[in-house]
Amino acid sequence: MADWRLRLAPDAWLLRGPAGAQRAPVEGDPASALAQLAPARRGGKLQVVLGDGALRYLALRWPDGVRSGGERAAWLAHRFAQVHGVAVPEWTIVTDRDAVGAGAIACAVPAALVAAVRGFADAHGLRLDGVAGGFVDAYNRLRRGFDEAAGEFGALALARDGRLSVGLWREGEWLGLRSQALGADVAATARAMIEAWRLGSGQGEAGGTLYAVGFTPEGPAGWRALRREDAAWA
Repeated sequence: MADWRLRLAPDAWLLRGPAGAQRAPVEGDPASALAQLAPARRGGKLQVVLGDGALRYLALRWPDGVRSGGERAAWLAHRFAQVHGVAVPEWTIVTDRDAVGAGAIACAVPAALVAAVRGFADAHGLRLDGVAGGFVDAYNRLRRGFDEAAGEFGALALARDGRLSVGLWREGEWLGLRSQALGADVAATARAMIEAWRLGSGQGEAGGTLYAVGFTPEGPAGWRALRREDAAWA
């Protein structure tokens, strides 16, 4: 477990560690706001979680013939430019190395933000123990409590910090991931996303389980809908 946990919320950086918590307001550039924080002691491991509003996500399947590292990097850069209008080198693109099957999650992070986090760790003698987006961080912690039957869909929906982030998988393979500003009816929006992805997979009648954080969910017909708590985010 990391000694320090640094989180980027929409309006502030939040640092928690052995000596308590600190908050640094963000009123413009998040990278420059990091200078307001100062761990009470040097050393230890630092875990960083970036709110989904600062990131761009894609759930993807590698095309046939795209195999080498260079080919995948070029294809990813093209996809992020097409879908999100972001490009290297201003953005850093990373993929899930533990993906199951042909599906994976890719994430684009502002390169200046990555550099600022690394600089913060170096300046305070901290060892960077990982940088993750809010959705991926929550999924990795909560997944041990997921209980889907073989062949069923699974989905995680997070409503927090003014955003709704929803991911869909089946048998461990990612099929969709989207993050957007919260609307008036969070449950209906999450359900509509899942129904669209499910129908797009050609298996619209298959059941599944929807896990929700931050709101009371309503799953598609034939689905279980369960609310979960994510205390580590606080």
